[in-house]
Amino acid sequence: MPILIHYQYGLNQVEASSFVTACVSGSLVHPIGSWLSDRIGGFAYY
Repeated sequence: MPILIHYQYGLNQVEASSFVTACVSGSLVHPIGSWLSDRIGGFAYY
């Protein structure tokens, strides 16, 4: 994936790898946030 981002968006290898790392870590934290929002509940903007 970093190679694709490197060629598609013109980022250097380090920037592309950092971008992919951020996306993966966000994907790993998502289930925890979902569980937490189910326990606490959402906030309604009325």
